[in-house]
Amino acid sequence: VIAIEEQTPRINPLYDEDHDPTLSLVFSGLTSHDENSHVVPELAKSWQVSDDGLEYIFELRDDAFWHDGVKFGAKDVKFTIEAAQNKKLNAPTISNYEVVKSVEILDDYKVKITLNEPFPPFLDALSFGVLPEHILKGKDIATDKFNDAPIG
Repeated sequence: VIAIEEQTPRINPLYDEDHDPTLSLVFSGLTSHDENSHVVPELAKSWQVSDDGLEYIFELRDDAFWHDGVKFGAKDVKFTIEAAQNKKLNAPTISNYEVVKSVEILDDYKVKITLNEPFPPFLDALSFGVLPEHILKGKDIATDKFNDAPIG
């Protein structure tokens, strides 16, 4: 049980406008924040940033699973960022991902994200919860029953 100011209309990080603390109980991001608000790894084990700030290569955890037992991987990261960029979904999170030029899966647990221009708060933005591609691919994320009964 957690006390919140308003009821979340959708338990989906794409539609988080108020930094709802309940979402972090269900979803994890590539990054998180420590007690001093520093960006730290969560689903990402580590990352490298190019000198020009345009390329991020993430090594992902290979020991993370969705609540339904399916393994988390690079495909989920790509799916989530592309969903966040989808103008048809009208998700408030789009503002943090408009700068993403491409997401490339290098292997099951390695992903490369290329930006159009440097975006200093990008690692912070990646604390946004990752979505399960195996559940949401091909569905209308805005209206799917997932929003009421999520798998995180």
